[in-house]
Amino acid sequence: MNLSKIIPIRYNLGNLSQYRTPLMGMSIIMILLCHARMDGAQLPDVVLSILSLGNWGVDIFLLVSGIGMYYSISKKGNNINWEGWILSRLKRVLIPYLILESPFWIWYSLHDGTGIKGFFYYISFCSYWTEHVGLWFLALLIPLYIITPLLYKLLSSSYKYLNLGILLVIVMVISVYPVGDNTIINTIQSCLFRTPCYLIGLCIGSEVKESKRSCLIYLIPIILYIILQTFDSFSAVYKGWIWALLIAVLFAQLFSYMSRSRLYNVITLLNIGKYTLELYIGLDISKNILIQFMGLGTSYWLLSICGSIVFAFLYNVVFLKIFSKGLKWS
Repeated sequence: MNLSKIIPIRYNLGNLSQYRTPLMGMSIIMILLCHARMDGAQLPDVVLSILSLGNWGVDIFLLVSGIGMYYSISKKGNNINWEGWILSRLKRVLIPYLILESPFWIWYSLHDGTGIKGFFYYISFCSYWTEHVGLWFLALLIPLYIITPLLYKLLSSSYKYLNLGILLVIVMVISVYPVGDNTIINTIQSCLFRTPCYLIGLCIGSEVKESKRSCLIYLIPIILYIILQTFDSFSAVYKGWIWALLIAVLFAQLFSYMSRSRLYNVITLLNIGKYTLELYIGLDISKNILIQFMGLGTSYWLLSICGSIVFAFLYNVVFLKIFSKGLKWS
């Protein structure tokens, strides 16, 4: 077998778009599995350690999302209505979130006596920024979408790679800067260090769209990792996004190679990638409900995954089939 045909030296960046859905599917599977240790699953340590690497699935999702945002903006041209664009992004995120999460938080707020004030406190993500309670990923994604027009202008200019480098340094410096015991700032820092893949995806969007070939895509993650490990100031910086970038590149190439096989649709689980957001929200709801009735453990972990699938199914197959006419977005 010729390895260069499977992993070419000059990588076709277009693979990151062509195999976007399988990459999204892979990312949500990684996310579902990575909670094993924190959910108290009784598995061998080596298995738990491997599954915990699924945390990188978030970074893969953000990379592909960044590329997707470039496509979405660039196809609208220079006369884009930024307010309309932001609104369409927020609708895509908030509609399934509000529909799936609201019933639980209504019950929870009534149960703990906080009433309507408590409901809005939890459903608005305020609880996440102040108490670390809530869907951190969506709490990050919403402000990220709001500032994407500015990021797009910076990362699609003639100096986009310089701007990318500056943004990455700023993000890494802020994320490790000591601020003491301040919950809100600490939470902002914990979110910021997950943004590099989104910035990179937005920056390389034009090259991906043009299916340009480059060998640097392999070298950049490795070089970045070595640099961050060399300087003591950055040794504590989260580096999972670097490996996630490399994994996404390699798996997109693997999907390209596998696409000629009859097993492609089975192995890559194409359809899962279409419901990544709903599965993620469903996982959060499942955990919130299950923890009311049972403790952490293997059953809790497995049932939360099953619950995630059930809620995603209910939203996409049941709810949208009934109300799809009123919930169309671009």
